[in-house]
Amino acid sequence: VQFKNKNFLSKYQNSFDVPGLSKLRPGAYHLKSTLSAKKPKEIKHENPEKIFSVTKRVKRDKQKVADMKLLYLDKCQICNYSLLLENGKRHSEVHHLRPIGKEGGNDDTDNMLVLCPNHHKAFDFSVLRLDLSGNDVIDLDGNKIAKTVFKNGHELSRENITYQYYGRMG
Repeated sequence: VQFKNKNFLSKYQNSFDVPGLSKLRPGAYHLKSTLSAKKPKEIKHENPEKIFSVTKRVKRDKQKVADMKLLYLDKCQICNYSLLLENGKRHSEVHHLRPIGKEGGNDDTDNMLVLCPNHHKAFDFSVLRLDLSGNDVIDLDGNKIAKTVFKNGHELSRENITYQYYGRMG
């Protein structure tokens, strides 16, 4: 603990009572914590408990996703980054502008962007989105931060662009 005056450790103008700390002599003090001795011992588990669960999920068209990743060579349509894995393979993710499932999005290429993991998460949380033209990536304040790259006739539907622009806002 280091302080220059005696009121440094005050809260609502009342001084704390810190054992071993002079309220009259500013300086550097090394205090021993008595809390660490009272810390309960962590219980270690060799194997986490496994449970059985049943889930319902939307059946995705894996081939369309694979085709999109191949079209862009696993490179992000925003930053052109491709995550290179230890095994030499590349990794990218496909983002659906209008999520499939509850939000009624389709699993077609007119609803898909190939993104790096960071940009995918930013789109998922609506921190980034496409402007209404579908060509520019904008931030929360509407500032253009990048241009979206499209290859070989890959186009997004106006409906999906509009949905992600307005529908994910709140």
